[in-house]
Amino acid sequence: LSDHDAIQEAQAAACLGGIFTNVEQAFKSFGAITSSLASHETTSYKPPLATFYFKGRVGSSDITSMTTDVFLKVWNEDVVGVQAVEAEWTRYQDALDAGVPVAAPVLPEIVRTTGPSGYNHLVIAVEYIDEDPIQSMSDVVRFSESLIQNVIQMHDEANLLHCDLKPSNLRWRN
Repeated sequence: LSDHDAIQEAQAAACLGGIFTNVEQAFKSFGAITSSLASHETTSYKPPLATFYFKGRVGSSDITSMTTDVFLKVWNEDVVGVQAVEAEWTRYQDALDAGVPVAAPVLPEIVRTTGPSGYNHLVIAVEYIDEDPIQSMSDVVRFSESLIQNVIQMHDEANLLHCDLKPSNLRWRN
């Protein structure tokens, strides 16, 4: 599949047969998760897109949730191993169980689904968290203190390290 087709396939899979509607890309751009070694190679090989991020709305009354907006993370199961996705979900649950303020799950488990072209996908759904507006230096300080506190709590109470803190993984805007 082309990148465009892979995104459309994952987007359709993320709807989970109508459970979620208005599914759209959550970020302006995203791409495959690749190793830093692969990105420095001179070959023309481009790995297929593996992980997709969407924002949607709860479209099924069967889901009782405190939120109507959801963040959907979708993996192409043919590219990403099930064990890696299960390990990520387990770490997420560990953080949640330890009281780390993370987005509440909308679905209680990973869902396996098939897109319209027959590709298998794994989906997790959590509440969508809007970006924190940063309008002043005091907002920056509060946001930074909160971030540091949450990382410490994740480490001390859930025995987890984030290992991927970067601006694109933070929900803030100015």
